[in-house]
Amino acid sequence: MKNFIESWAAKYDENKYSTKFYYYFLNKVKYSKTPEELGNAIICLLHWKDGKVIRSDTGKIEINSFRYSLGKPKPNTYEPQKHKTILISIAFYDWAQKVIDATTFSPDHINALTGAPFYLWGRKSIIIPAFVLHVLSPMYYPLYDQHVERAKRALLAVPLNKDSTFLNLESYKCYQNYFVDIAKQYAINGTLEEYKIIDKALWSFGKWLKKINNVRGTNEKTYGTMIQKNIFTPDMVFKKRVLFLLDQGHTQLEAMKIAANEREVTLADSYYKYPGSHLYRWKKQL
Repeated sequence: MKNFIESWAAKYDENKYSTKFYYYFLNKVKYSKTPEELGNAIICLLHWKDGKVIRSDTGKIEINSFRYSLGKPKPNTYEPQKHKTILISIAFYDWAQKVIDATTFSPDHINALTGAPFYLWGRKSIIIPAFVLHVLSPMYYPLYDQHVERAKRALLAVPLNKDSTFLNLESYKCYQNYFVDIAKQYAINGTLEEYKIIDKALWSFGKWLKKINNVRGTNEKTYGTMIQKNIFTPDMVFKKRVLFLLDQGHTQLEAMKIAANEREVTLADSYYKYPGSHLYRWKKQL
């Protein structure tokens, strides 16, 4: 996994998504003293999220001798007339401080951004609300979009998502759980920089998967079955058996191995490396 992460992180598009800009404004968010400081920092990061931060000698934003200007993001990412007044409000600032100070992942915070009290994005939105939570608390809310979701699914040998259409709160919770599993292996020091390397790798890998699938004319069938035709895809009977074994006191890994041996099937490596991610999802399904 270490080689995978570092190899794919090196393919990250630094020119379009400058990590200098990203870290600079994350710091602005964390140490903001006024609603205006917080809101303006988040607005700059929303431009970054949309790939609308441009290196320019005439840019008004200077970071470590580099200058940047902001392009125009998509309206569903940031619309000044709709979003700015709320993002620089006292009410939003007070709420944001609670998220910044929290020490656990709480997906319920999504509802405050898509519904009451702020109504910033639509009820079915997940990518931008998750991003705002990330910039407020980057250690507990991983960045989320169609590319990292696709990477996760490929590594778990489950059907790929074609785009962001089917991403929702449940899929984000599953991804957060998966991200934590990887971080336990790779982020030895538990730093934001290590977490960002993981994100870079998954984002780059997921984007590449979309590209090759489009080129080859494939659909959202599993990446795993394209390259491992003999790999067993757990059915409902198998999932129930694993959960039963888990309830009987077996470890997650033991439950996977016992069920696989009983059925005489071969599972993808991810079921043994990250059993918790699969079990979390199966419990939700069942």
